[in-house]
Amino acid sequence: MSIPKNSSKVTSLSEMKSLLNPNEAIGLSDYVLRKAENCEPLDVAVLSSEHANCDSLPLRYCMHFQRDTVITLKRVEISRKPQYKQDRVALDAYFDDSAGNEQFGHFIIGERSGFDKPVLITVWRHDANTEEHLSDVMSSLRKRGVLSPAALIELHPEYLSGSLRTHDDLVLLLATRMSMEQVKRMREDVAATVKSTNETIAKRDAELARATQVTEVLPPTEN
Repeated sequence: MSIPKNSSKVTSLSEMKSLLNPNEAIGLSDYVLRKAENCEPLDVAVLSSEHANCDSLPLRYCMHFQRDTVITLKRVEISRKPQYKQDRVALDAYFDDSAGNEQFGHFIIGERSGFDKPVLITVWRHDANTEEHLSDVMSSLRKRGVLSPAALIELHPEYLSGSLRTHDDLVLLLATRMSMEQVKRMREDVAATVKSTNETIAKRDAELARATQVTEVLPPTEN
């Protein structure tokens, strides 16, 4: 695929697509890779009502936006770990938080109809599987009204210090503020969420393993 040289300065995926001939195509991975190769910043949309803004950013970075916004990622490196969903890209990057301090994160971004920029799906700081369980539990408890972005911002110091890294840590902290009946219902909800997350991770790992095996047995292509 031939991409015009001036396309390296575009600010959105839709702008880059408009520079291509109708019979050419570019996906999110190609767009992000080109940005990374040219050491260009990558603008990512943060949707105000979704998980990244309501759970991930409040707990992990003490940030929450009242409306849809855009954050700019710098020094972007695409992750070598493939994604289960083909319309998503994993990457490592730096960005400035609400206080203007530079932060590092592992980002998952995706395409969304109606948006000309990649959309932030989630972001974490540490081990992917541990953080994935934590993300899913946070999202579930927020939807049940147990958590809120403001409550997660209050818990940010515990996350930063390392005393809140897993969903079990979160449950223990929340349990001190609840009645016995509330704790029981919360633990039941968390158990169901963790089971679902484990099943998703197992399915994803199995499919990625099969895809890797297929790639390894394919004969090399001739130039």
